[in-house]
Amino acid sequence: MSNGRNVRLFATGRNVQWAKRASFRYWAKCPMAKCPMGEMSNGRNVQWAKCPMGKMSNGRNVQWAKSRVGQQDFAPTLNSYSALEESNAAAAILMVDGAGGGGVVRGGEGVVVREGGVVRGGGVVREGGVVRGGEGVVVREGGVVRGGEGVVVREGGVVRGGEGVVVREGGVVRGGGVVREGGVVRGGGVVRGVVTNGKNEEVQQLQQQQGEAEAGVGRESAKKEFENLSPADERLLACALPVRRVKNAKIKGLSWVALDAYEDVLSYAATRASSVFSFSACRNGGSGERRKKVVLTNVLEIRQGYRTDGLHRAAKEYKFQRMAPEQRCFSIIYKHPRFVCKALDFVAVDLEQTEHWLNELQEHFAKMCSSQQHAVSSFNEHKWLMQNFRQADLDRNGEIAFGELWRLLKRLNLQLSEHYVQALFKESVSKSGKPRNALNEQEFVRLFSVLTDVPEYRGVLRLANGHGDDFLDASALQQFLTDEQQFKDIDLKKAEVIIEFCEPSNFQSNDKQAQKVMYISGFRRLLQCRWGNILREGHETIFQEMDHPLQCYFINSSHNTYLTGLQVHGNATVEGYISALRRGSRLLELDVFDGENGEPQITHKRTFIGAISLRNVLKCIKNYAFVHNSFPVILTIENHVSTVQQRIMADIFKEILGDHLLVPSDDFHTKAMPSPQQLKHKVLLRGKTSQQRAAAVAVDLGNAPDEAGSARQDAQEEQEDSTKQSHQPVDAKFGRLIALPSVKLNPGNLYNDIKIQPTNGSPSISERKVATFLEANAPLAAYTATRIVKSFPSGIRQDSSNMDPMPSWICGIQSVALNFQTCDANLDLNNGFFSINSNIGYILKPKVLLEGKDPRHITNIQYTLELAIICAQYLPKTEAGSSSSSSVIDPYVCVQIFGVPRDERKAHTRAVRNNGFNPVWNESFSFPLCCPELAMLRVCVKDFDRTSADDFVGEFSVPVSSIRPGYSHVRLNTHHQHTPDEAASILVRTAFS
Repeated sequence: MSNGRNVRLFATGRNVQWAKRASFRYWAKCPMAKCPMGEMSNGRNVQWAKCPMGKMSNGRNVQWAKSRVGQQDFAPTLNSYSALEESNAAAAILMVDGAGGGGVVRGGEGVVVREGGVVRGGGVVREGGVVRGGEGVVVREGGVVRGGEGVVVREGGVVRGGEGVVVREGGVVRGGGVVREGGVVRGGGVVRGVVTNGKNEEVQQLQQQQGEAEAGVGRESAKKEFENLSPADERLLACALPVRRVKNAKIKGLSWVALDAYEDVLSYAATRASSVFSFSACRNGGSGERRKKVVLTNVLEIRQGYRTDGLHRAAKEYKFQRMAPEQRCFSIIYKHPRFVCKALDFVAVDLEQTEHWLNELQEHFAKMCSSQQHAVSSFNEHKWLMQNFRQADLDRNGEIAFGELWRLLKRLNLQLSEHYVQALFKESVSKSGKPRNALNEQEFVRLFSVLTDVPEYRGVLRLANGHGDDFLDASALQQFLTDEQQFKDIDLKKAEVIIEFCEPSNFQSNDKQAQKVMYISGFRRLLQCRWGNILREGHETIFQEMDHPLQCYFINSSHNTYLTGLQVHGNATVEGYISALRRGSRLLELDVFDGENGEPQITHKRTFIGAISLRNVLKCIKNYAFVHNSFPVILTIENHVSTVQQRIMADIFKEILGDHLLVPSDDFHTKAMPSPQQLKHKVLLRGKTSQQRAAAVAVDLGNAPDEAGSARQDAQEEQEDSTKQSHQPVDAKFGRLIALPSVKLNPGNLYNDIKIQPTNGSPSISERKVATFLEANAPLAAYTATRIVKSFPSGIRQDSSNMDPMPSWICGIQSVALNFQTCDANLDLNNGFFSINSNIGYILKPKVLLEGKDPRHITNIQYTLELAIICAQYLPKTEAGSSSSSSVIDPYVCVQIFGVPRDERKAHTRAVRNNGFNPVWNESFSFPLCCPELAMLRVCVKDFDRTSADDFVGEFSVPVSSIRPGYSHVRLNTHHQHTPDEAASILVRTAFS
């Protein structure tokens, strides 16, 4: 199949020079020499004129019988396929309308290919390459050199490109706007399709046949490509689901997603992969197809259908809907180290197999969620050790050699002498009595117990024993939990049950005496479960009264909820709302503008933020608002919508939210506000109801500094608030849906505002205005005792940083809107503040604020918090040092009290050199408190650095009034997103005097 004088192939096969490309119309020295190919620029005007294709290289006699494909522009709907098979049906050639020549699928006999190549429209094939007429494409060493309008993929991948597509090894034939319903060729056979518009039963049947064929082809290709898979990898491949990744509204190549039970992760192929997983390349860090992993404990949700931003955008195209029907699409949402969350979108190949696989995954996920809820107050150290063991076991043989152990210890932040670790390793191996050079799981656990034997735990155990012994019997445990840990209703029988829970191995022994005592390992487990939780007993559940009026509660609130990054670029996203609701927010923001399709959309004004549909956001809110708790959700509406679309917006709210939407009665503004208990499963709208435009609040603070400048700054900042009106008047139809109308404050006469404003009025003030109120000693606490007030960040915070919520809480402001997408100390305070009361997003105000009094006027010390920082375990590496195996942190602990100015304190421990595994401090601090009801304790671990800023390691924040006296293992929130870490914790002791 040489074209002789018109094509010159260089020796390496990596360069093709077309000598007379402009006039190249004929094949030289080929039975097709007199076959005009037409203008091949786009493949839209090609005619095969009775071109005999006999006497080809393999001697088979396959003929195109007056098959005409031409004069057809590419269109979403295909009219027909023309295909002629060889008499023995061993080979087939597919001709796709408008595809510029035709595609050949390798796998049978009598195919015009050499090493998988294809002759297309005046090209030459050499060693699997394809040369396209006038453009030229060469494949070298199995790769693809793109040039022109075609793309070639090797070994079972899917080939796409321009107007013509070539497929090898049984892949799928596609071309330009042609979807895969046309047929799948594998092993010399052909599945023919007549109509491919995706609208009839025949197409659906072809889709199903094609999916089954793709699944089989991909699996067989994987087995051929990786003949030396380990048994574990073979099991993983056997249970994998064939899928295609959807990213940036594009469908990627055929790949797999699988549940890897050995490492307890979900595995999937990188988006640049073209066919199947390269298991060995992934594990050994090789090149080629790369497998990625998602730890199952980081998975938040599994969704089916078009239910993510990525799939919403992709599904706007009709072509995508044909190629990826909604019933075959699913998404895996997981916690990402650098983002609020991330979605992996897939389109499955086979619908029936997908439903079965997703059902099993959902069941597994439900069990995992149940265990995770238990793990909030109980750390399963053995399970955690096994996860780390299996991650270190690179060859998956159930054992780890010394090198694997050494790397694991480095990753776990432990700096030890290599000689010492080698001695422990050899000692553990020698006890087995067999000539081995690796540790199994049991030996690894025993070695780890030696490394984690911290004297401080043993000292606490001996104190609890009362006689200095290294164990606790039921009587000693009962006394320890009652007197030291401040738990109620602990009798001997319950103490025996706790011993059985903490020492399960003892009860497998025949020694009756051993079954009745707790040793050091069980005592460690005791402090790592509920009996070592820092919260007072019952405070993790709903323990506060929920039948007070709504203004009597602090409300967990989100600012610019639709954002997941900065305020000037990126995309608005429904994931922001889902994440905020999942994290306990009960007040969300919607910045609504006119949409191009006649319905309102949500975006951020005067920025490059991409918009999302209001309809999709409301569907999302309805689906997730009452999953975790049933207490009311408040939607703050920043209304920039025209009068016409406001009427449409009102209909959308009523249509989607239905009975959940609270439509206020005519006398709602004269009655006392209902309670959260009365408003269960209700959604309240908050915003403007009048036709007045947003204006600056008049400032009349007498001797306040820079009065005029403050007024101008406040006016500018209030334009950023979501309750301020745009230039459009509020339509009466939409205004009637507002349950919490926006009102203005008169700082010089707040008592008059209390008298004249409606009971459901809800003003908003900037963080700067809050500071001004505090400086002027304005009676804001008296006003917030009667009305719901919201504070919002200054307009200069374009980086989405968070304001300090404590000044607003001191004033009794119920809603302090924070950027949930930005993890910092201020958001940590907010998360800790609302972590109690089952994290329902509502916290009852302390008595002093319910009475409308200023808590700053309290001068008497109520009590003193005594805090001892004893030791820590399993601290992670910092973001900066996580990539370096030799970077072990130098941790120290910063302790801080936030609250009224009289109570605020800050202290820190010394730094421990080169030990994030089990550092010990044994340092104590005292904090006298005047208003402990508003005080927050924040403990933050940092990595000391002499040359740069100290890096964040982990933190926990908790209301002082909810702290339980005694010993506690407090869980740290770690990494960029400050997410709970199941292993990293600090052992502390608290007391009140």
